[in-house]
Amino acid sequence: MTAVPPYPVIHVTVAADGSAHANIAGRHDDFPSAELTDTRQAVISYATKIAAELRRPVRMKIVDPDGEWNVAVEPAGNVIEDPHAAARRARPRKAPTTAATPTQQIPRGPVPPTPPAEPVASAWAAPKA
Repeated sequence: MTAVPPYPVIHVTVAADGSAHANIAGRHDDFPSAELTDTRQAVISYATKIAAELRRPVRMKIVDPDGEWNVAVEPAGNVIEDPHAAARRARPRKAPTTAATPTQQIPRGPVPPTPPAEPVASAWAAPKA
């Protein structure tokens, strides 16, 4: 499988009545009401056509009454888990940051000058004679 670029992403919303709306980079397409399985198949066919036009896999985010999926669709019609979504899940979450509380004082007045920084020794720097 070739790499799945992060852009464009096909955003699909499927309603409970089986209708759907797809948006890819500002291109909007609607699907009429049908059985959910038929609508899902139509959306996959739609994504397959776009992948074939681009000659590469495309990402697709689907929200329907049964949940939310992040997948990639290949030009051949294969549906795979979106590698970008899997990577996001694998990354640890950052601790939440909090805003300054009213009890914390923000210094006022002139800021004292900082002394000049010492040169940093590195493997790239030539030794001084």
